[in-house]
Amino acid sequence: MFVLRFKKKRFIVALIVVLAVITVFIILINADFTHVEDYAEFNSENYSLKADSSDDRIKFFQQLGINAVDESVDEVIIPQDFNSVYEKYNEIQKKSVFDLSNYAGKPAKRYTYSIDDGKKAVILVYKNRIIGGHITSGVYGEDYLPLF
Repeated sequence: MFVLRFKKKRFIVALIVVLAVITVFIILINADFTHVEDYAEFNSENYSLKADSSDDRIKFFQQLGINAVDESVDEVIIPQDFNSVYEKYNEIQKKSVFDLSNYAGKPAKRYTYSIDDGKKAVILVYKNRIIGGHITSGVYGEDYLPLF
């Protein structure tokens, strides 16, 4: 009788350990370890990248001296593999202290704002933080300009 109880306890402990390992494994598979910065430093100045609300995004543009209005938003996926067009776009991002290769395959929100002279300012947001963006004239085929 004593031997049976000992085996039952050992089995229960082993079962709990196996379930704990499986749970940790599932959590690690589903975890997103992409680090998102709260601030960007450019020309010795810190810029908040917080984008929790429309006010936060407007304040970001104000830091850059841009008067942004009329927000629109859509969902995008940063490509897993960058083609030549996206490589060129990412070079523009790198000029503005961003690097979209860190977000390959991730979903993001693209906010588009009207700014002066009929131009548009676009920012990409991941987990309520700005991860990229550009200025455009809105004319198809024209080059994008970096935010900074």
